[in-house]
Amino acid sequence: MATIVEKLDLKTAPDDELRAFYQHWLGYEAVFVPDDPPIPFEWLLAEWRHTPDVWQMHAWVAREGDEVVGSSGAWVDMEQNLENAEAWVLVDPEYRGHGLGRRLAKALFDWLEESHRIRTSFRMPDGSDFAGLMERAGAKAALRMRRSRLLVRDVDRNLMEAWVNRAPERASDYELLFLPSPVPDEHLEDFAKVQDVMHGAPFEDLIRDDEVTTPKLWRQIEAALEAKKDQLVSYVARHKPTGEFVGFTNLNYQSLHPSQAWVWNTGVDPSHRNMGLGRWMKATMMLTVLDEFPAIERLDTFNAGSNQPMLNINVAMGFRPLVDQINWQGETAEMRRRLEL
Repeated sequence: MATIVEKLDLKTAPDDELRAFYQHWLGYEAVFVPDDPPIPFEWLLAEWRHTPDVWQMHAWVAREGDEVVGSSGAWVDMEQNLENAEAWVLVDPEYRGHGLGRRLAKALFDWLEESHRIRTSFRMPDGSDFAGLMERAGAKAALRMRRSRLLVRDVDRNLMEAWVNRAPERASDYELLFLPSPVPDEHLEDFAKVQDVMHGAPFEDLIRDDEVTTPKLWRQIEAALEAKKDQLVSYVARHKPTGEFVGFTNLNYQSLHPSQAWVWNTGVDPSHRNMGLGRWMKATMMLTVLDEFPAIERLDTFNAGSNQPMLNINVAMGFRPLVDQINWQGETAEMRRRLEL
């Protein structure tokens, strides 16, 4: 049977086609966390159906009959970082060695060049067998991201309470506000603005533009989360003398995948650091998890390998390294030339 390579529209494809893609996609997830239970189909289906239009996921699949045996694709931002794409190519092990990966990569690179994405990155575990291929393609190991995990059963509640109780010693001019989604209109503009503190997070050698969160974009994110039946909860640190939001942390609870939650971002404005605000916000969030989200079993988060201050806080909380991921980034045209696509 001939293997067909074709575009797959993740927003509009029939459920049975997406279920076939899902069975293949679990192999991509297993590259990073081989021992984890599978992500429920219902959650990924909602993710693919309801991604905000500003963030697009383009995919090509290789089919053997009704079975998906390979895929390639890219995630792109349609308003910011217009020259960049994060891509993947994946072929099921039993179908490798017959040129299928090359066919899928060609379809991908055709689209990348047509879309003027002049830089492309591929994410893979540190030590991956494909690192040599990335080097031959002219890509650079630009960013090391550590995925860490905290098992809720191992949380030291007394420690978290101590962090919260001691916070006023250094941060008496600050207060924390709890902001579940949707963020109230009265706080939306300030909340969107404080997201920009993440511009100070290290991206090492990855070439990218700082991304700005507007109130409009945040409402789009909230609508997508609601469609997926996710619940995003945030704490913000407010400077009482000025009323300014100077830091935040947030957590995404997935009701369709309730055992797994994600710590999204934590950041503090540089002019308000060294006050213990990061520990205060994260400890307060952890107590909220313990009291309000009993179904959560594990929390995962990503940090740049060079972000030692945040890694130190996470380690003190009980997070442990799960996998280091390398973002290999290269010039799209040069990678294509070297790979002879």
